[in-house]
Amino acid sequence: DVAGGLFPYQTEKGGLFGLTNSSGKIIIEPYFQSYTNKSVAHDEMGIYRVWKAFGSYGFIDSKGNPLTGFVFEEAEYLGENWWVVRQNGKYGYIDFASGLSIPCEYDDYGRFSEGIAPVKKGNYWGVIDTGGNIVLDYRYDSMVGGNYEFNTWTSAGRAHFIDDLISVSINGQYGVIDRTGTAVVPLGEGGELRAVLGDMYIFGDHIDCAGTRYDYVEAINNNPYASSPVKQISLAEFDIQTMDDNGILLYAPNV
Repeated sequence: DVAGGLFPYQTEKGGLFGLTNSSGKIIIEPYFQSYTNKSVAHDEMGIYRVWKAFGSYGFIDSKGNPLTGFVFEEAEYLGENWWVVRQNGKYGYIDFASGLSIPCEYDDYGRFSEGIAPVKKGNYWGVIDTGGNIVLDYRYDSMVGGNYEFNTWTSAGRAHFIDDLISVSINGQYGVIDRTGTAVVPLGEGGELRAVLGDMYIFGDHIDCAGTRYDYVEAINNNPYASSPVKQISLAEFDIQTMDDNGILLYAPNV
């Protein structure tokens, strides 16, 4: 069973997919090569990404009604009802739940979090809101944040703001800014932001706690993500707080 109460079926000849309801009635004739249920925008409505050929994606609802043509070169679900799509090599966004869409005009993209998303135009990154309005101008060489959720250690996909914060770089110097562009960690003192825990910033190569930098000194052997940035810290200033289901040790300042 998939969202909306539809079931995929595949023809013996040609291998095309269609969808039936729970009674076996064909709702969508087999005409697409694959289906992926990536989003339930509302409990009562499933949004399906389908494709007729590689580089030819479209969307249908749970009744098989087309929401778009097969006009996208890529289409991926980002969360919070937002899809990213690509046309003519440029990225844009669609939210079928609200009816919002942002034109395909970006060279790279992040995902929406707290109503804003990092996007790239040309060589530089900036920030837009859900209406496609510029929140922060395109002036950053990179924007990195939220590759890992600190408490669950699950992949969070594309860069996004964490508690209204994201790491940026200019001329190879990393810092952290908030959604207004105000520097929270000055350029040259930051890194690739992975998580925020109180006044502790977890970067890709070090931890900043209350303005003091701590380097990682001992990796956790039981970490299933061996190349991940969070490593054991043998410093008196930190206590082990908890261990999650994956054996990842989480830390908090010794307060």
